[in-house]
Amino acid sequence: MQGFASARLPREDAAGGDRNLALTGTGEAILWEQSFARREKLPNDWTDIIAVGIGAEPIAVRRDGSVLTRGGVMGIEAAPSGLRDVSSVAVSHITPYALRNDGTVVTWGKSNPLTH
Repeated sequence: MQGFASARLPREDAAGGDRNLALTGTGEAILWEQSFARREKLPNDWTDIIAVGIGAEPIAVRRDGSVLTRGGVMGIEAAPSGLRDVSSVAVSHITPYALRNDGTVVTWGKSNPLTH
């Protein structure tokens, strides 16, 4: 696995379609194609990550509780402005879900943002 250091073993991972996403113990997210043939570049602000999810595209939670997406790529829209206090995320193809610390779930996408 060229480009992967053994010191960066994943502490959490997610798989979706032909992509995989791993979270290292140092808060770095690593995205690669299923065949390990090519590592994909994530935006520079994808740092200090505590949780990851992937469907058609990756999604992540930063230590400050904010949510990162690649915004508009493959149909996953950027997280709603003001979305904070998130502890984990998941994606069902192009529909992202964020679990807030208070137990509510926020989802967004082609329709209006919803909170459950």
